[in-house]
Amino acid sequence: MTKLFKKISVLVIIVAILIAVGVWWSLHSSNLKTVSIAPEVVLVIGEPYSQMLKDSTSGIIDQDVPNEIWYNQVNKSARLRFNDSQYGFITPIATKDLFTVGYVRGRVHELKLSPQLAPVNLDDAMKIILELQDQWRKGGWVLTRPGDSPAYEDTPAMREQSRNNQAPTTYWSAGNKYQIMVYLQRVHDTIFFQERYLITIAIAKPWTPKE
Repeated sequence: MTKLFKKISVLVIIVAILIAVGVWWSLHSSNLKTVSIAPEVVLVIGEPYSQMLKDSTSGIIDQDVPNEIWYNQVNKSARLRFNDSQYGFITPIATKDLFTVGYVRGRVHELKLSPQLAPVNLDDAMKIILELQDQWRKGGWVLTRPGDSPAYEDTPAMREQSRNNQAPTTYWSAGNKYQIMVYLQRVHDTIFFQERYLITIAIAKPWTPKE
């Protein structure tokens, strides 16, 4: 009887441990999914608008109007996954209020976004821009006009320009396929009365001639 009782006790302990491990893994997996999955707009310039809808998070942006030249704003904050096989890159999550996709008769024509959820301090703004520039360089993007529109650098001179709203408008080219414009603007913070900055990115077919 004692031996039977011991066996039952051991089995109960083993089952309890297995249940505990299962609960932990379930919660852990759920948390991982929550962290790793973010809404995405997935596109390249010039592709069918319907392809963007297919590749992007469901419901992230409305259908286009057939045979029209117009734009749509995304329905919730999301990151951009620029889906070119060579020149692709990913942005941080961008606020839905400043994220638009323009189209011309059923094809993606241009987009505009701010790769942040709200205006940020200058340290964070520089970090976002420099990380994006690193992606572009690695993917083969080059400065369109390095002489009068240089890349952003985290230097005292560039910071001073940014504080005075004199930071350069920078252009990056991906061969003859695409062009990116980047602009950093200091905005008025009415709540905290601190320096806050907004990054604007626009992407389309090349429109600015190379230097």
